[in-house]
Amino acid sequence: MDMFIHGSRLLSALQEEFQSVYPYLKLVFSIKRNPDDNYELLPEASEHLMRISDISKENLQEFISIDDHTTLNQLMKLFKAEFDISVNFLHFTKAGWVSACDITEATLKELNEQGRICFHSIHNVSVKPDHFL
Repeated sequence: MDMFIHGSRLLSALQEEFQSVYPYLKLVFSIKRNPDDNYELLPEASEHLMRISDISKENLQEFISIDDHTTLNQLMKLFKAEFDISVNFLHFTKAGWVSACDITEATLKELNEQGRICFHSIHNVSVKPDHFL
């Protein structure tokens, strides 16, 4: 998956593109209000109003490539190093959407597959893991 990251893009558009490939994962953005402050999570509603340039370097335009074997940690580091964006993840579980901050070595495919299985088990739908399809 190639994602075009540029300053005028809405965070919600980036989220939608990511979830079109990984529907059981969500990007969670953080922002520093002042240089001396700690990062704080952006409310999900803010994603529809904020552009990447609101939380990142101003004049960025770059494609990034991620694939199923990219770990959460690798993607977090990529966003931080290339765009100065603090990003974390939520993943779908039987308890709903929960933070994936403790499982950053998992790959996007692994966590998305776990979410898919949880979603289908909650809705009583028989599902086989992707590697059996």
